[in-house]
Amino acid sequence: MNRHTHQSGFTILEVAVVVSLLGVGLSTLGSVFTRNHELIRDTRAHQQVEAVHRSNVAALARVLRNVDLKTLSGFDAKGESTQPQFSRVTGADMDDLLYSGDEKLTWMPSAVAVDGVVNPGAVYLVTG
Repeated sequence: MNRHTHQSGFTILEVAVVVSLLGVGLSTLGSVFTRNHELIRDTRAHQQVEAVHRSNVAALARVLRNVDLKTLSGFDAKGESTQPQFSRVTGADMDDLLYSGDEKLTWMPSAVAVDGVVNPGAVYLVTG
């Protein structure tokens, strides 16, 4: 009698190839998820910075509202200034405009570090 034994299964070489292909696929998928997480974190940080910038520009717009450009000074030839000075128009009479006292914007350093910023500070409105 002729006996044939037929065993089913995979060879160790086939298993090794499949395991290595799965490893490459999972590694690629992991790097995609990691990069996606980094992009989300960076996007959120940029959104927060933009929100702070919008708020700061709005605050400057409120400060500079009603400023007479003829009273604006403190700029160099390049248009840069660390302490612009100005007066606001508060009203008018028959002869001229009425102004508030002199005001200026000035940057003052802060002694406390903020989010790793080396030289933190703030812009203040100084009147009188």
